[in-house]
Amino acid sequence: MTAKWALAALLLASPAWGERLPEPGGAVRVALPGADVAALIEAHRALPLLEPLPADESARRRLAWPPLPGLAWRSRVLTGLSPVGDGARWLLEPVDGAGALADAVSDCFGGDGWVGDALRAAGTAPVVAVADGAVTLTFPFPVGPVPDLLGGCSLTDAGPWAPEADGLGGAASALAPRPLLASWHAVGPESPADLALGQPGQRAARSLSAPVPDVLVLLLPADAGDALGLSAADGLARFRTDLAPELLLAVHWGSRGRPLTRLLPPGLAPDVPEPDLAPVAATTLPLRALPTDAPTFPLRVQPDPLLDGVTDRLAVLLRARGRALVPGAAGDAALVRWRPPVRDPALALLALAGAWPGLRSDPADQERLASPDLLHPRAGRRLEAAIAVERGWLQARRAVPLLSADRWYALDARLRDVRLRPDGTPVLDDAWWTER
Repeated sequence: MTAKWALAALLLASPAWGERLPEPGGAVRVALPGADVAALIEAHRALPLLEPLPADESARRRLAWPPLPGLAWRSRVLTGLSPVGDGARWLLEPVDGAGALADAVSDCFGGDGWVGDALRAAGTAPVVAVADGAVTLTFPFPVGPVPDLLGGCSLTDAGPWAPEADGLGGAASALAPRPLLASWHAVGPESPADLALGQPGQRAARSLSAPVPDVLVLLLPADAGDALGLSAADGLARFRTDLAPELLLAVHWGSRGRPLTRLLPPGLAPDVPEPDLAPVAATTLPLRALPTDAPTFPLRVQPDPLLDGVTDRLAVLLRARGRALVPGAAGDAALVRWRPPVRDPALALLALAGAWPGLRSDPADQERLASPDLLHPRAGRRLEAAIAVERGWLQARRAVPLLSADRWYALDARLRDVRLRPDGTPVLDDAWWTER
């Protein structure tokens, strides 16, 4: 047994816990939609460069590796992370293998994940270099949220579980600490499960809620808002009233959410209502038959119970205006269930802009997204810059927030220390079974 695990065993042997101690072993049955299963596999086959510390103090005391000095983050591959000077340069001290760490950071910062999306939208990227056994990141200006960016990076194929042949679970990797659980396995939505995505009307002995809700948002190309009457003086307020978001949430999501007039959801930014949305009376929507040559409104949308309900309501609103909604996977307009991948509002909006080019096609948007304040070392400056980006999209009616939807998981009452990443993906690295 290594010294690290000997120390962990000594800490866990303390009688102060007053409950069964975490022990390796056991499997967890997981029932999630297909896309979430893929995210769960990715979360466990990859070794994160940084992970936020658990909020629960007792969970922090059970960690097998310590937090980084001066940071609310832990790492299995770094012994230190610190800015140099004003923060335009950062120093990463690896546990082992500076070259492999530099490659992982370069791949992440220039890759297809949310980190690469955010940096591309900001029009910047650091120079990654190796010197004296450490890795340096050099930006063209001071950057503050480097830990958050690195929190979205990982060493692939080095996580606590390697995928099995069916890609749904696996054995412990020699490159990471042994997991407290022996394995996890995906099961069908109708099968008994120890961990499942919460659904409308579902009850559970224990539940775990994502720190930030999902946001349902219409992403529209220029002038597409005219089809929904959004360009009129009271168009947006009337659209929201006719959409009836409270009813949609009650019918399709068990009222676990709220109407939303801002793109940044609660938990990412102060919830300040838009000043131009004075209440308007609901209108009677005519449901007349459309001619065969009626103009169409193509809408990109993915299958989802709540998205399906919103799509049906949008079809009614468009039909009342003489247009036929054509849902599918094509079109410049999209109905998106957006899950902010990070708790930093500026990075979240940069990631959204990077994933949807239409949000950065306007010169004014490009100027706002290129502002160094979005990556400023002070969180308050980043928030101000993020609100400016959000306001530009809202005023141009290219991003129309509709509602927020809570994301939560039903857990077996005996399953402890399941964590959620900032993007809402569950992580089982620290999970264990208790007898009661």
